[in-house]
Amino acid sequence: MTPLLLLAMLQSAAAPGWCPELPADSGLEWRHEQADELDVCYARTPDEYGAWFGIQKGDASSFTRKPGANDEAGSVGGHAVTWQPATGKDGDLPYGEETLFEFEQGGAMVPVHVWINARTADEQRAARKVLRDLRFRVDPGGR
Repeated sequence: MTPLLLLAMLQSAAAPGWCPELPADSGLEWRHEQADELDVCYARTPDEYGAWFGIQKGDASSFTRKPGANDEAGSVGGHAVTWQPATGKDGDLPYGEETLFEFEQGGAMVPVHVWINARTADEQRAARKVLRDLRFRVDPGGR
């Protein structure tokens, strides 16, 4: 097996479904879930169940922008975004954030909801760095 073929196999295994490519040095892997209108990629370390962050593609997201929130500019895979606080149901994620943006796929604009599960500023910074460096794959088929 050639090194290029092996690399292609590893990359496809590391990014199931439509999930973007994670930076090689992130230490994370994707868990992909799909059902009906739900298509979600959860980034986590191999030894953890909980996700560092999640990315949901499609119109099924319940996220709506909150007026007056502490907005902060950022980037997800080269797309400019505006982060808003998302501290969890009981405030257990004081550095959690979420955003919504669109990207083109198969000739249509697709909404993407992204959230960060962070309990500390360091976790938030680490998740933002990985999200900034994601690579969305071009998929003319829309999946």
